[in-house]
Amino acid sequence: MIAERIQRVVVTGATGFIGGYLIRRLQREHLPVLAVVRAVPAGPPAPRVTYVERDLERVDTLRDVLHPADVIVHLAARVHVMRDRDPDADATYRRSNVDPTRMLCRSAAEAGARRVVYVSTAKVFGEGRERPYERTETLAPADAYARAKAQAEQVLRDVADRGSVEWTVFRPPFVYGPGGKGNFPRLVALSRLSSVVPLPLASIENCRSILFVGNFVDAIVRCGLDERAAGQVLLPTDASDVSTPQLLRAIAAARSARARLFRCPPALLRRAAALVGRTAEMERLTESLRLDSRHLREELDWHPPFTLAQALERSIDPSGRTSFAVGND
Repeated sequence: MIAERIQRVVVTGATGFIGGYLIRRLQREHLPVLAVVRAVPAGPPAPRVTYVERDLERVDTLRDVLHPADVIVHLAARVHVMRDRDPDADATYRRSNVDPTRMLCRSAAEAGARRVVYVSTAKVFGEGRERPYERTETLAPADAYARAKAQAEQVLRDVADRGSVEWTVFRPPFVYGPGGKGNFPRLVALSRLSSVVPLPLASIENCRSILFVGNFVDAIVRCGLDERAAGQVLLPTDASDVSTPQLLRAIAAARSARARLFRCPPALLRRAAALVGRTAEMERLTESLRLDSRHLREELDWHPPFTLAQALERSIDPSGRTSFAVGND
């Protein structure tokens, strides 16, 4: 349920991949939105959406634009970079992801906002394993991006616990969908290639949790705004985990094609990837990272509305490109 006393939802990073979908979903729920952006997007104003230009890395407060009872969904962040060559990546991620979160949480508490919903990452648990991560496990972030996200989570709790503002944290796995960047276009390209040239990926037996953007924004709206989610860490996922071969075949099926895969020992694949400097990419293809999302299902009664087939149908056009059409998200 969406609490009736929510007067407005404030969204940072509103023009980003997830932010755009969230704004449209909130419009369908008839909730007023304040979108905090670095630059107001061109075009006619969206119904029930007010834009305010603020660079969260350059302002000291947002108290002047926040209202009592606001719920703030904090999406703005420096995203993960696979081969980051920054000489001090930890400091860079702190400036982009931790310091703005501290400022935002302090502003929320001063303004009397109701809750800050923070979108973190499953990477705060570590780089992956066969057994699913549970939401109460000790964090073991392995890179600068994940360390900054874990630090921002702690900032949120510390600031919120000192005042009257509530907090909710989402730790999503890999999020995909129309317009998605990063791993998803790479997987689509790989699946498309496999329809032409057989690829040695059939022996990969990993298992990964994934999350369609339409399912994620549904979880944010249905659970992040729910009174029962106050003080909760939530692990949203699609209904089923998948292996890399399963995902490549499902992507191909969405294109009305077939992925041609043959067996090759994963250890040999890793050695070959290391020779060409593609170790990180191969690790993402071969390793497991699973989340235990039973708490969302059992305690908050949330179930992802889109199946994998439905999600991919909305994400990929028949030519094999990732679709940028919004569709019914």
